[in-house]
Parts: sequence; structure tokens; C-alpha cells
Amino acid sequence: MALSRKNFIKTSGLGALALGTASFTANSNSKKTANNTNHQLSIGLASYTLRKYSLDELIDITERLGLKDVAFKSFHLPYEADKKELTFIREKVTARGLNLYGGGVIYMKSPEDVETYFNYADNAGLPMIIGAPEHDLLPLV
Repeated sequence: MALSRKNFIKTSGLGALALGTASFTANSNSKKTANNTNHQLSIGLASYTLRKYSLDELIDITERLGLKDVAFKSFHLPYEADKKELTFIREKVTARGLNLYGGGVIYMKSPEDVETYFNYADNAGLPMIIGAPEHDLLPLV
């Protein structure tokens, strides 16, 4: 019997899922933590998760969770902040041993937004923008 493209994709996906699940369940008896070096997955924190907490509380909670990588939403790294304030926030985070790897989700609805938010990321020293530009703006990104 010939295998259709749809059934091939479905079967392949289920096979991959089964393999992934098998390795997960085989190791499910071992204690998994954010600091576990027994895997290649890196877990970070999006500050949106803790949007109701202050910057200091967010840093404390992130440390207690044993996480090192954080991406900030504008609640903790305000878009309207000047370069000096953005640098201060970044230094406060890195002084506590955290890696501020990105910002976002940053929505871009106009060419001006693209320029504004890329300048923001540059001023904040962010190596990554987690962005959601309008599709017609993709050439500008």
C-alpha cells in the first residue's frame, strides 16, 4: 500500500514523538533541575511571567529558581528609558550573575517602530529581539 504524504508526515511525527517520550520517561526517575547538565536544553525566564513583580523581586525569584538566562519585557526594561537607565538595569541584572539575552515580545507596526525598537535593543545591550513585526516590515528587519 502506498503511503500518502499526509500519512508519512503523521507517522514520522508520531515516531519522533514516541522516541522523545521514551527518552524522557526513561530518565523521569532522575531529578531534573534548571542546573542539570545532563541535557542540552537551556531554560530561561521571560519576565512577562513575573510582570506583577518589581525588577528586584524578579531577579531574586530567577536566582531562587536556579535560572541564569532572562528575556525582559518592557515591564522590567522600559521602552521609554534612556540609554543610561537601560545600562543601569542591565548592569544590575548581570551583577547578580544573570544573562539578559533578549527583550520582547516587541511588536512593530510601522517603519518607525522598527527603528525605535532596534535602537532600544542596542542601547540596552540586548543581543536578541524577540520580535513580532508586521509582515510588510520584514525587509526592514
